[in-house]
Amino acid sequence: MNLVYKFLLVLLFSMFVGCSDDASSLSNKSADFWYQKIISSIAISNLDQADSHFSSLQSEHVSSSLLPEAMLLLSSAHARFDELLLAQYYLDEYLKRFGDESTREYAEFLKVKSAFLNYRHPNRNQKFLDETIQTIEGFDQKYPQSTYKPMVNHMLLRLELGRDALKEEIARLYDRIERPKGAQFYRQKDRLTGIDPQDIKAPEVFWMRKLFE
Repeated sequence: MNLVYKFLLVLLFSMFVGCSDDASSLSNKSADFWYQKIISSIAISNLDQADSHFSSLQSEHVSSSLLPEAMLLLSSAHARFDELLLAQYYLDEYLKRFGDESTREYAEFLKVKSAFLNYRHPNRNQKFLDETIQTIEGFDQKYPQSTYKPMVNHMLLRLELGRDALKEEIARLYDRIERPKGAQFYRQKDRLTGIDPQDIKAPEVFWMRKLFE
């Protein structure tokens, strides 16, 4: 047999054995091992790897007490990196599998915060803005004595001011096209009381996006 051919066979066999050893060495690890791997991956901003380690944790240790902690940790990490859909996913899974009276309020507050952060385009998608406001109002009604109430109220006020600013922009558009009834309608429609629309600072929009708003 050709020496080069033999060498390639030995090399391929070594690679296969090495991969098998790596796979077996990463199986049957403790829950704490995978939890520490998740923390280490988040620390170096490798969230894909952290998600992979979480999959190993939940598949190998379905009843581990570290699972709910890992879900909240990954949700916060994804929110911090603006990956809000994944942040929402982990919170939904947490509430579905581990939510109880002692932890549900905190998890639902994180969902409210995620919804607030997810509203990134202040001059469009009024429906999503209204839905986000409804989500925050729902939390406020469900937990009227919540310790998170000041933060929730702050988020709600910012969104309501943003909604008023959006309505004022629409009213000005009607002014420009000489449609006074349309302008009047938006200036009177569900506005915040005691606040002059002229005093509301318009949300800042990146200059390039302004071209398409």
